[in-house]
Amino acid sequence: MPVSTSKGGVHSRAPKHQNSFAFKHNKSSKKTTKILAKTHSNLCKRCHDQVEWRKKYRKYKPLKQPKKCFGCQQKNITRAYHILCNSCAGGRNVCAKCTKNKENPDNIQDDENIDSMGAVAKVSDVEHYLGGLKERERRGIIRKIEKGVLRIRKTDDGKIELFEAEPEEEESEMENEKESDVDDNHVDEDGNRMDVKGSSLESSESLTETNSYLAESLAESPKSAYSEKST
Repeated sequence: MPVSTSKGGVHSRAPKHQNSFAFKHNKSSKKTTKILAKTHSNLCKRCHDQVEWRKKYRKYKPLKQPKKCFGCQQKNITRAYHILCNSCAGGRNVCAKCTKNKENPDNIQDDENIDSMGAVAKVSDVEHYLGGLKERERRGIIRKIEKGVLRIRKTDDGKIELFEAEPEEEESEMENEKESDVDDNHVDEDGNRMDVKGSSLESSESLTETNSYLAESLAESPKSAYSEKST
């Protein structure tokens, strides 16, 4: 059987068929007019050129609804291909698309933790990891990260891995929340501590005294109590 000697699609010659004219937009298209009118800020030169190329050759796909920012976790991204909002990108002085330094995109920013997601990885790494998953799996992981059940970290090999949060921290946080709820909810307007059912301790003591008095009176004269009930 003959063995192929192909170099894997590497060609040194020019393409056989070249375009005789450059791509031209449809002048009567309203969508094209809106795409060309869109401006992108807080981008490095490389990402800005990539977005402009997409706009020029009609490869640009605008967002249909706001996208969530990986910095502040708010749905305030209105420009396509951005993963950071303008406030987060401007505050960190990084590109909103590749999260690298805008002045020198080759120098990657120092490892920056995503406090809101509890992650120990760069925003671009998290975006790349979640982008390779199915939509159902991606949404499930994001929900668990927001709840604090899962965390993301970067290994020494440069890979992204998921790990569960320590249960001790979760239990201590739950106990603190329960104690705070008891302290807040079990005090009435006058400052008296409340029991579980919602009545103050002083009022409950008075109720027990009245109940015991009624019980003693009924025990002494059961016939009179029965006659009163019948009437």
